[in-house]
Amino acid sequence: RPAKLGDTLNDGDRVEIYRPLIADPKELRRQRAEKAKK
Repeated sequence: RPAKLGDTLNDGDRVEIYRPLIADPKELRRQRAEKAKK
């Protein structure tokens, strides 16, 4: 579950840090398909 910034970590907690997406993956896929069609 996503944690709040103020939550404390316990021993053994798993932490995953993601960077924000720069572009929408669905839109990129659509653009690549359009480009391949040409």
